[in-house]
Amino acid sequence: PLFRSIGESAFCNTGLQEVVFPKSLKKIQSLAFSCCTELKTVTFKGKPKELGSSIFDRCDSLAEIFVPTGTKEYFVQALFSVDERIVIEY
Repeated sequence: PLFRSIGESAFCNTGLQEVVFPKSLKKIQSLAFSCCTELKTVTFKGKPKELGSSIFDRCDSLAEIFVPTGTKEYFVQALFSVDERIVIEY
């Protein structure tokens, strides 16, 4: 089974340090990773069709969000609460 969706507040307040989203992921709901204060690195293998609001709200250690080449503008707009300097194309 392909991993397609992450629910609202699904990983809120967990000790995750790194997350890699598979290409099959289509949707991340609001606040899915909020308050993950140890989260440092996020990698998107694809471009989800739907990104909820404040997905990474209060993730104070978040230093790098890797996104596929040609998608930086999409992610900067979708993740408007995140500093665009940490969004890096690979």
